[in-house]
Amino acid sequence: MSRVLLVDDQPEALSALRAVLVGRGYTVATAADGVEAFKRLQRTRVSAVVCDWRMPNMDGAELIESMQATSGLASVPVILTSGSDEAPSLPMKGFLRKPFALDKLLSLLAECENGAMTPGVC
Repeated sequence: MSRVLLVDDQPEALSALRAVLVGRGYTVATAADGVEAFKRLQRTRVSAVVCDWRMPNMDGAELIESMQATSGLASVPVILTSGSDEAPSLPMKGFLRKPFALDKLLSLLAECENGAMTPGVC
C-alpha cells in the first residue's frame, strides 16, 4: 500500500482518518497545517496528500501552490477537503466536501496508486 500525508488543523479529524487509513493498509504521516506538511514533503516521499483547504499558517491552496513550484513535489497528487461547496480552481486530484464518504476518498487514493491523474470533484 501507499504512503499518504494527511493535513488538517483539527486533531480529531486527523486521528480518525489516520486510524481508518492505517486499518486499510496505508502508511500514514500527519501534519497540522501546510507549513508542517511542506516540511514533511521535502523529507518524505508520499503517494498522495489529503489536505484540508482552510487552515491557519498555510492553507491547502497555498500548500498546493508551494508544491507546484517545487521540483519533485509538483507531481504528487493532492486531494483537497473542505466544508465549502465550491471547489477552488487548483491543480489537484480531487475535491471532497466534508463530511465525505470514505469510499470516495479510498477510490481517489486507489487512482493515485494506479497513476490515474484525471482531476475530479466528488
